[in-house]
Amino acid sequence: MNTKSKIRIFIFVEILIWILLILLVVGLIRFKHEKHLSQFKTYRIFMQDVDGLIEGSSVRMMGVPIGFVKTINIVEDQVYVKFLITDKNVVLPQGVMATVEFNGMAGSKSLELYPPDEATKATGKLLVVTKTNRLGSALGLFDDMFAKLDSIIVRCNHFSSKLAEIMPAQEEKTKKTEQPDIEKSVSLINNVIEEIDNKRKNIMTMVKPKPKKILFDLDNTETEEESSDEQE
Repeated sequence: MNTKSKIRIFIFVEILIWILLILLVVGLIRFKHEKHLSQFKTYRIFMQDVDGLIEGSSVRMMGVPIGFVKTINIVEDQVYVKFLITDKNVVLPQGVMATVEFNGMAGSKSLELYPPDEATKATGKLLVVTKTNRLGSALGLFDDMFAKLDSIIVRCNHFSSKLAEIMPAQEEKTKKTEQPDIEKSVSLINNVIEEIDNKRKNIMTMVKPKPKKILFDLDNTETEEESSDEQE
């Protein structure tokens, strides 16, 4: 056996050893992981629609993370979902409702669990699967809401246009009814002003001093004589 053949065999053996070591490490990690998961409670459900739910998706109880989805498989016309509850303090009561919901801004989905009600308790099942709420259904509801809002806006615009047609006529009628009252008030004010002005003139005439005539006697002495109006 030449040197090159020995080198090839050595390299092959070394690669094989490294592969075996890697497989051994991966096996040990997987074994420890499975052993760690075995201490958690495992639940299995069948759903008609998982709406983008994937392995590793969060399991939430009323919005609080309590576990994760381990396995998702299609079985005939249903989807088999296996999930674990990692929170040891959580105990699921009979009749818990399970559904898939939108979670977070990135569009991720989670398996949501809700407390049971009287109807789900009556089924006698531990987990009751409810209908998945798809985003498209929610958008359809928004479309219906916006359509109704548009209808309301159109009706309001029609009402405002009719009101605008009625108001000018009403305002013109009000102006016509108020115009005589305004003219009457202005006429009364003018009469009062004229009466006050006449009284003022009379008072000024009475207060104004009368003119006096100065007469000279023969001895050049001045004497005052009231006006002829006063003598009369």
